[in-house]
Amino acid sequence: MIDVTGDLWTYPADVRAITTNGFVKKNGECVMGRGCAMQARDRWPWLAERLGSALRQYGNRCFTWWVEGDPDFRLLTFPVKPAHGPNGEPGWSCEADLGLIEQSARQAMEMADKYGWERIVLPRPGAGNGRLPWLAVRAVLYPILDHRFHVITFDRS
Repeated sequence: MIDVTGDLWTYPADVRAITTNGFVKKNGECVMGRGCAMQARDRWPWLAERLGSALRQYGNRCFTWWVEGDPDFRLLTFPVKPAHGPNGEPGWSCEADLGLIEQSARQAMEMADKYGWERIVLPRPGAGNGRLPWLAVRAVLYPILDHRFHVITFDRS
């Protein structure tokens, strides 16, 4: 795992990951209302509905998406929040879950191996809108993610 600073959408990568939650609205769309998930939803309006469908069918796990019109662009959804919190509240409103982040990291590694990805850029999962301390998240990720994963801190300058 390599720590970098930059812009998720312009940093050189084979795959760009976005952090997501597992909550699906009544209309079938995944909630993608903040952060990089919202940016991705705004870029690709079809994504919320397709992710919602995949979540209903396969559960809250990593998925990869090839973007129409750009066969070289791959997007990875990386769950950090559950569908529902411990008291039944919607997952998007909860704090990120370290166990889910660990599961997502392992799935992302499997996918990188399967698809031969060389560079995956991933925002700090769970450390922004997920409200977890970055050092706690980093401690979970560091033993799992290899040199192909570039964990990006957004350049706010």
